[in-house]
Amino acid sequence: MFLKWSKLTIILFIIIFLEGYIVLASEILAIRQVTTYVGSGADTVSIIIAAVLMPLAFGYYVGGNFKPRLGRNGKWISVRSKLISNVVIAACFLIPALGTLAIDFFFSMLFQVGISDRILLTSVYSLIFLVVPVFLLGQTVPLISNYFSSQKLPLVTAKILFVSTAGSFIGSVVTTIVIMRYFGVNNAVNVIFVLMTFLVVLLSKKILNDKTIIILLLAGLMLYTNSNAMLRGLGIIYSNAYNTASILEVEKGKILVLNGSASSFIGKNGEKFPYAEYIQKHYLNQISKDLTQPPKKILIIGAAGFTLGSEDSHNDYTYVDIDPDIKATAEKDFLKHKLGANKKFVGHDIVAYLAVNQTKFDMIVIDAFSSRVYIPEQLLSHNFFVEVKKSLALNGVLVANFIVSPNFNNSFSKRLDNTFRSVFPHYGRQVVGADDFDGWSGDVHNMTNVVYTFRNDQTEDGTVYTNNNNTAAFDKPDVIHKQ
Repeated sequence: MFLKWSKLTIILFIIIFLEGYIVLASEILAIRQVTTYVGSGADTVSIIIAAVLMPLAFGYYVGGNFKPRLGRNGKWISVRSKLISNVVIAACFLIPALGTLAIDFFFSMLFQVGISDRILLTSVYSLIFLVVPVFLLGQTVPLISNYFSSQKLPLVTAKILFVSTAGSFIGSVVTTIVIMRYFGVNNAVNVIFVLMTFLVVLLSKKILNDKTIIILLLAGLMLYTNSNAMLRGLGIIYSNAYNTASILEVEKGKILVLNGSASSFIGKNGEKFPYAEYIQKHYLNQISKDLTQPPKKILIIGAAGFTLGSEDSHNDYTYVDIDPDIKATAEKDFLKHKLGANKKFVGHDIVAYLAVNQTKFDMIVIDAFSSRVYIPEQLLSHNFFVEVKKSLALNGVLVANFIVSPNFNNSFSKRLDNTFRSVFPHYGRQVVGADDFDGWSGDVHNMTNVVYTFRNDQTEDGTVYTNNNNTAAFDKPDVIHKQ
């Protein structure tokens, strides 16, 4: 009797552990998957967290009030059958919630009908795909507690909470640090469906019944459509915790696409995106051709395809990107050659990198996007710009590529400009890559590449000319006329 009870207890705690793992892993993967379409800001993340926590709370309540009963079809609904049905229905919702192909189709449809607001996109996604499965999975712990009715309540509650939380902890750590990092986001999703299948089999009296067949079909569908071979066939090279990367072959060359954003371009004759050509022409070419000068130290924030400075073998480049896999992909599938000996890659978070950096760079380029047009919020703050300035050498040059309104038609463009100016008061601002730019347009959605530049000569001057005190005639340098 003791042995049988011991086996049952182990099975029950395995179920509780797996429920904790699946819910937390699904939450993390949902946040990662929507990054491609809405970015990874605190606002969108908070919506997904809310869409998990509140249904989870309701699931606890409903599961605790469940009583075995006859269903409308006359079949007896036991605790066991309720648990199995919940897992199967949850799997039906999680396929479009986490599957790479399904989620891409869903957001493409929303874009086509005119929904583009990040908050609204995340809210619609969460309401349709996350609320129901989390609500159903949340019922697992209180439903399982029915099997512990003869045990001491405080001790049983403590054990259940411990095992469930341990499952959530393992789900969080293993999913992000191990599976997503070494096997890809798609395989982290596949693991969830394998575990859900195992849950249904574990709960079923017979290994083969209608519910196990359904969950096996659902898991098989996910493993097939979300397999490495399928994604590779669609042009996706890898999908890790930071990026979903693919190479898009176009008529004029090829584009490295990261999280749905065209991050780098190489033309058949070596052309780059207009903003990159602008930086190359006005800042990099001058120092790459003069071999009489000592090499300059250049920091590139946001490596993407490593196209900036790719032809320069004289100066020393440090590329910092949070995605540790981007270098291998750029070399193998995009550049088609190894980086030069004068180029160093650091797969690290730039905020953490600058916090310990002791090097003074002659040039710093900010070109970091995490999705279509989304720059991580921490890279737009006054604090971040201050850290960047600390790493800029005397007379060093800062160049930053932002996608903003050319004529400040929205609050984001105005406030980013205010923030940049608060640290780099005397700067240049150049609209690039917008041949159809309309200076009269008031469209808040009209966004394009705008290059901000600053030279760190440390001669800041806040003087303003007035009618009473105007030294313009004396301040203006002599004009040299070019013949």
